[in-house]
Amino acid sequence: MKTDRFLLCVLAISLPMSLGWSAEPARAVAKHNAPIVLNDMGSFMFGGTTKIDAERDTFHGDHGYAQYYIPAESRRYPVIMWHGGGESGKSWETTADGRDGFWQIFTRARWPVVIIDQPRRGRAGRTDSVITVSTVPTDHKESMAWNTFRIGPWPPPGKPSVFHNSQFPQEPAAVDQFMRWQTPNTGEEPFPDKATRDFMGKTGAQLLHDTGPAILMTHSFSGQYGWATAMAAPEQVKAIVAFEPGEFAFPDDDMPADITTQMDFVARANTP
Repeated sequence: MKTDRFLLCVLAISLPMSLGWSAEPARAVAKHNAPIVLNDMGSFMFGGTTKIDAERDTFHGDHGYAQYYIPAESRRYPVIMWHGGGESGKSWETTADGRDGFWQIFTRARWPVVIIDQPRRGRAGRTDSVITVSTVPTDHKESMAWNTFRIGPWPPPGKPSVFHNSQFPQEPAAVDQFMRWQTPNTGEEPFPDKATRDFMGKTGAQLLHDTGPAILMTHSFSGQYGWATAMAAPEQVKAIVAFEPGEFAFPDDDMPADITTQMDFVARANTP
């Protein structure tokens, strides 16, 4: 279903609280888990550009970073995990209080796992792009991140609070860890537009050239990049698992009605 039209539906949401993990101490959980037996593990860069200046010097940048884990008795297709907005592959590795994350859960279930950092983020930060002031609210205020990630209400100058029955770990060390997961772009990531999605989609397609056919798992802001990757490499993407995608793809001839909103951040996203 190829289309260039996208619609912003939600802001970035953190997986730990949205999936309702408990706050049981890590040590109590870990002793019940079976060992993780791997056949191979490693990492590599994928995609990117190479520029040559007037003096014939080179600059390699705008690539992605992939870290892979292949169980000893592996299923057929790897699961590629693409982080959400303002985060890196760290968000798939553990919970904020140190318990098993998606990395351990999936490898124990015999799925090959590929965790990535998208271009201009985390371990894939090399770029010569001119960075501009981010328009994403969660990049500037942790109170905005706290509210957007649905931990609870935090209206400054008041103190943050947690929603009733929330299973997000509330120990100070866990909250500190989660806040430190947030990581900035090292170069411009323009607000969702066709050029950015095409760039991310083509980069994702280059990753699939290295991994072979795979399942894409996206989260929040990267939902749009998962759809774009599937459009760029339809034969290689066997399925998409989209956790709370911030954007959706629609056929050009069957677009939903525009969302009426006073939030400029949302209004500008409801565009081709």
